[in-house]
Amino acid sequence: MDSKLLPDFRFDEARFRNPIIETGADPWIIKKDELYYYCFSDNKSSIYVSYASSPERLDQAKKHCIWRAPKGRAYSHETWAPELHFLDGRWYVYFAASDGNNHTHRMYVLEADRPTGPYRFKGQITPNTDRWAIDGTVLEMPDGARYFVWSGWDGQSNIQQNLYIARMVNPWTLVQQTVANPKLKPVRRHAGAFLNLEAHADEAGAYSLEVLYSCTHTSMQRLTINGESHLGLHYTPTGSGNWQTHYEKIELHQGRNILRFAEGIGKAKIDKVLIRPLGQDRSVISSPEFHWEKMGGPPYINEGPQILWRNDRLHIVYSASGSWTDHYQLGLLTFQGGDIMDKKNWKKKGPVFQGTDQVFGPGHASFIQFEERDFIVYHSAKYSGAGWNRHVRMQPFSWDAQGDPVFGSPWSPEDDDSNLICTSGA
Repeated sequence: MDSKLLPDFRFDEARFRNPIIETGADPWIIKKDELYYYCFSDNKSSIYVSYASSPERLDQAKKHCIWRAPKGRAYSHETWAPELHFLDGRWYVYFAASDGNNHTHRMYVLEADRPTGPYRFKGQITPNTDRWAIDGTVLEMPDGARYFVWSGWDGQSNIQQNLYIARMVNPWTLVQQTVANPKLKPVRRHAGAFLNLEAHADEAGAYSLEVLYSCTHTSMQRLTINGESHLGLHYTPTGSGNWQTHYEKIELHQGRNILRFAEGIGKAKIDKVLIRPLGQDRSVISSPEFHWEKMGGPPYINEGPQILWRNDRLHIVYSASGSWTDHYQLGLLTFQGGDIMDKKNWKKKGPVFQGTDQVFGPGHASFIQFEERDFIVYHSAKYSGAGWNRHVRMQPFSWDAQGDPVFGSPWSPEDDDSNLICTSGA
């Protein structure tokens, strides 16, 4: 533990040691009315909730089976990473599940009046673009607006996992507008243009540009709209024969608009271009870009998004690199203001929490307050090379002057032997 990164602590009498849960993954713990609720699955077809007055007692607490999937359904198998949320006076559990084939994973939601049930199956929670999806969580804004944030595939192939966001109508439904998309058609080639398109918009305003592309090396094109220079379109490598979507927020005039894609740098291939009204569908806010997000791949991974507030400063802490490797670690997205569904308004930093020579593959965190301190709860591999054989750990963290979390390093077993629970020193 780096004493420069965390405040001085005074250790209490022996209470418990890491790991707080001997076997577990994707830990979700929340506090409500002085109780800590731990929501977890057996990774097969059942979801459980246990609760206790403090986190160290959760491993010994009674496990209430709140959901057992019926047989023969699209959500009967591979139940992953359930999260328990209290919204609008009811309890909701968001979970990923499949029909037994990993390629069919989608997000589903349950509803109950009590945290231990009985629960009602509300159905699949999905945007218009229905693709593989896991690790869904709820983002609540100060003005009451809600968004769903999750990890998913761009297409039908396991190439990489991106983080997506979509607006929520209620705890079980995403916004699915029926506004007509602007119509696109090719127009005569222009000198220096790679692609020339004409778009007809019924209304002036902000739209989502979606470019389905492929490239083996980092590439860039410059887009002009109605003769005015727009941002450069930066394409990260997809690998040979793979396709991904680049999202961009653009402004269109009412009526006729001309989009010109310049030749640019590199050799990106464009398969399809779509323009949708902003907020009609999912928007990507993070994709694996850097080396620390791509270790162990392909596939390249951004997953396990979790919401973390500090006063009015909003962060999303997420997991990066292969979950099956020792290189699994955490990255940080910080909202800069503006349109929350625009990737440009999120600043990425990382890694912010990574393994040591004694703690391997720390990831998929949740956050609680305990003993008047902020704690990170996370899983890690039980030993080097253990992959998905994991246990659950926790430790306090601090904040820097800008309001960003400072997690330090995972406490080593020696630190754990000094007792986990601590309070601020006098």
